Amino acid sequence: MRYRSNVTPSTTEAAVDMRNLVKRGQGYYARLIIPQDRWQDAGKVMGCRSGIRREVVRTLGTRDHREAIRRREKMLETMRAELDAKLVQAGLLPLHGEWCPTEAWCPSSPDEQAVVGGRAGLPAGPASCLRGVYSKRQSISVS
Repeated sequence: MRYRSNVTPSTTEAAVDMRNLVKRGQGYYARLIIPQDRWQDAGKVMGCRSGIRREVVRTLGTRDHREAIRRREKMLETMRAELDAKLVQAGLLPLHGEWCPTEAWCPSSPDEQAVVGGRAGLPAGPASCLRGVYSKRQSISVS
């Protein structure tokens, strides 16, 4: 059978499609990769026998590749939220929620929040909640 070039994805497109996706048998699974410096924390809160957890894998409940791609992001968000909740409950920092650039980047006034949020009245997001976490640890001068 001959494949048409406009139908078959290139190798780079296929690699992007499979990012955070695993195919086992005929089903697709979402794969959340845990940063190496947090393997022990994740293993502790998830009750692993070895005490180390490198990844979290959950089924997407589909055999269709395109449907798996559509479901992937929502499942990854759910897995991140569950792991972060367990980490916070154990008194540890969440995986991705601690970073804030500096005071210069974090909006403080309602006008700045409206610019960052895109519309007036919207919160600026996680940066406004986490203002100063890293600015206390490192001083970056902004001219």
